[in-house]
Amino acid sequence: GFGADDKKARFLAYTEKASRTTMGNNYSVLWSEGDAIALLGVSSENLVELGVLTLSNGAGTQSGVFEGDLEQKYDNYYSYYPADRVQDVYTNGLFIVDYPSTDAIYTERNFVDGANPMVAAGNENDGLQFRNLCGILELQLTGSGNITNISVEVGNEDPAISGEFVIYPTTYEAVPYTSSYKYISAQLAEPVA
Repeated sequence: GFGADDKKARFLAYTEKASRTTMGNNYSVLWSEGDAIALLGVSSENLVELGVLTLSNGAGTQSGVFEGDLEQKYDNYYSYYPADRVQDVYTNGLFIVDYPSTDAIYTERNFVDGANPMVAAGNENDGLQFRNLCGILELQLTGSGNITNISVEVGNEDPAISGEFVIYPTTYEAVPYTSSYKYISAQLAEPVA
């Protein structure tokens, strides 16, 4: 909550199972050091961009505390993770975000920072309950050799899997926007033998 004589705000942020940043052994999703969320204040007329809050407590857990300075308090908030993927915010409550189609880096049995996007709606008392916007693809590799790159492509009738998307924070929908693509080309952080 807000302190008596400063503009610092603290929000509890909860992940759902299998949604974000570091995966535990049971596919639980854990906040990581350095995580940042974009925060919007919801008013009756429109949305107000409030800036970025950073994880101050709770790395390695499903319940993190995010802190930042806010000029004004609102009854309700929308939030998006990771903050650096937000391209634009519309005053009617929509985020425009970018999911990379190339130059993505993935790692064995884990996410790299910012790889799995989430959105939340909430308030200061109840916190921000984040929901996963994407799925997880697990590949079982067999044979011999080293895998350094992976490409994933979907069919012509399938929805886009990378590029720009409009995010609806209250329904947790991601809808392709102006430039969206049917493929992802990823380089692994470390080759898989």
